[in-house]
Amino acid sequence: GGTIEVREDKPDGPLLGSVEVKVNGSWDAFYEVSTPIKPTQNTGRLYFVFKNPVNPGGLMNVDWIEFLAD
Repeated sequence: GGTIEVREDKPDGPLLGSVEVKVNGSWDAFYEVSTPIKPTQNTGRLYFVFKNPVNPGGLMNVDWIEFLAD
């Protein structure tokens, strides 16, 4: 568990969105989380930064990422 941050251009770049991921007790039991992403004019790279200041290793598994337009 922890937080997934979506950042622009580099791992410590501008924060575009973040979402908390709670521990569910099973590494292979996936569930969906979502967060709005701030619009940007930049067409650079996105970085997904996984954080947990209390337990910094083995945070979570990600099965897929989907972007939906308004």
